[in-house]
Amino acid sequence: VGRSRARTSGRRPFTWRAAAKRAFRSAPLPYIVRRRCLYIVFHRRVPALRHPQTFTEKVNWRILNDRREVLAFTCDKLRVKDEAARLGILTPRTLWSGTGIRSACGIDLPDRWVLKPNHSSGLIEFGRGTLTGDDAAALACLTHDWTRDTLGRRYGEWAYTQARPLLLIEEMLGDGRSPLLDFGFYTFGEQIMCIQVDDSHVGHDRRFYTPEWEPLDVRQRAALAKPIGPPAGLERMSAWAVELGRRFDFMRVDFYAVDGEVYLGELTPYPAGGLVPFSPTSFDEELGEAWMLPELR
Repeated sequence: VGRSRARTSGRRPFTWRAAAKRAFRSAPLPYIVRRRCLYIVFHRRVPALRHPQTFTEKVNWRILNDRREVLAFTCDKLRVKDEAARLGILTPRTLWSGTGIRSACGIDLPDRWVLKPNHSSGLIEFGRGTLTGDDAAALACLTHDWTRDTLGRRYGEWAYTQARPLLLIEEMLGDGRSPLLDFGFYTFGEQIMCIQVDDSHVGHDRRFYTPEWEPLDVRQRAALAKPIGPPAGLERMSAWAVELGRRFDFMRVDFYAVDGEVYLGELTPYPAGGLVPFSPTSFDEELGEAWMLPELR
């Protein structure tokens, strides 16, 4: 069984941002106060949450206000897979799903697979072959709170509260040696404004591109990755991003491109919770201008 990317051994160095997250997620404060305080800590400025202008402000506005049914399925990985299948889009195969990992013990699993929660983000565990009793026991200890702890309850990201609290095992894409790039399409209705490319194999390097695949000098916490050529499936990913994103005022649509095939990863309605600044800040403003917020009752 592999090591979770969301957990590391030893004590983590103290940071004000981590301390603020721990404090505000447990403090008995209204969500609007929590979001405002978190935004100030991360962005070092007071956000306009009632009349937002920038992209990150609008992400926080959505977190605080938008409870429309159209968003309800977007953080449920299995429901997103169903939507992709309806449109003929490939997704990583689901090998098992359930509430307790011990029920996966003994089933036929491939040499390489991934365990993740259906209703959360940032938690992942790698595994190999069929689970033995000892493997299942170790994973049960590691994941005992994965089905209880959601981003919805911690940070008010409502769509996560609508997802079923399940664990799932997926096939692992790629050969494990070549970088597996994550392509995130920022869609606003039928318009793609930019494409975020993450390479988790080299320290989560990131680079933004225009829809025409021109590299942008935009940073967002991660190291700025070197420019690469357009992926083989760029046209298909762009077309499917528009198809999946057309019903939303904003949605980030994430894909993988592996061996000439394109796979939908997930839909991301709250990228980084709106807490990670863009540099330059003008990019935050540009994306904010493209996002026409819905009128809510």
